[in-house]
Amino acid sequence: MIKFIVTGSMRSGTTYLASLLNSQQNTFCLEQAPWRTFPKIFKNKEEFLCFSNNLDADFTYLGLPSPKISKIASESDNIIELYFDHLKSLFNCENIGFKRTMMAQNEISKMVRKGYKIILMKRDITEILASWINRINPNLDQSAYELQSFLKGINYYDLSLPKSSYKVVEFNDLLCSPDEVLDELSGFLNIKLKKVDILYHSFNKNRFPYRNNTSFQNSLPASMLSSLDSKYSNAQILACADLVRKGNYYPSIKLLAKNFMVNFYRKFLK
Repeated sequence: MIKFIVTGSMRSGTTYLASLLNSQQNTFCLEQAPWRTFPKIFKNKEEFLCFSNNLDADFTYLGLPSPKISKIASESDNIIELYFDHLKSLFNCENIGFKRTMMAQNEISKMVRKGYKIILMKRDITEILASWINRINPNLDQSAYELQSFLKGINYYDLSLPKSSYKVVEFNDLLCSPDEVLDELSGFLNIKLKKVDILYHSFNKNRFPYRNNTSFQNSLPASMLSSLDSKYSNAQILACADLVRKGNYYPSIKLLAKNFMVNFYRKFLK
């Protein structure tokens, strides 16, 4: 069994790659990451049953067979392994992958120690920023600051980890030369990968084709910028992206004050 994680910044092509991997014969790659939703230790039987029932409800909502963990386990069992067993049976796959964007380097390191291989999506910063303000947050100051913080946190794609534990994939290479990129990933993951005609996204594997995502479009930077529906000019976006690329973007005082108050609340008042 191979375990892997697809990560990177938002708007970097993680959805596209995850769907490519999810569409392979013996591999699935899901949006839901278990370490975010699965508690390590349940306080009591009631908490365990509540968790199990909520998990069953999630699968029922998706139109999939439920894990019914409460019927095969107790609160002291390894729930994640039982969840993996259910997913492998559900999709008839052996290899397990998850997509999660904006992972910090310390979190990536933890997952490497747990046996996961990391695929880090990389995209031109101007393209990311242009797509970010058009799809996620229309405020250029906030978007640039968050993107720069993420990039600095992963040392601009140069992680302090053994090179054998992670692989950086250029989004534009994946669009222009998919066979070459998939060959490289095959060697990295030790999984035979190939280009597929139909893509399946997350839990819809082998059920419903998925193409309704802008990451699936081979758009050049110029066309992305010209179609950008925002109050910022192309020149502003390009200049801002250049500062982010150099790590020299300085957010407004208003944004810094807002972030300070948010962090203060999380640390002392929550």
